[in-house]
Amino acid sequence: MAKVGFNDCGIGVCLNFLAGPELPSKPTGVPVHCLLRMALSCDSLPKAHALLKRTARHCSFHMLLADSGMQFRLLEFAGEALESA
Repeated sequence: MAKVGFNDCGIGVCLNFLAGPELPSKPTGVPVHCLLRMALSCDSLPKAHALLKRTARHCSFHMLLADSGMQFRLLEFAGEALESA
């Protein structure tokens, strides 16, 4: 799993949990640490960003997603909702 790290393609992730709506008793979606690991399996920032946008999630968090070319995305997820900068 991952919380902070980077891969051999230069993709890096960093995580901050956010207060948000309570989780349902039966969570749906992918746990955040698995999402981070999935992002690190990508070979480019656009692929990682697209993967995270289309994958169901079950908690609120902020992720810094960056690459070795100094490109980055700041992603805030509130369960299924996404805001990015």
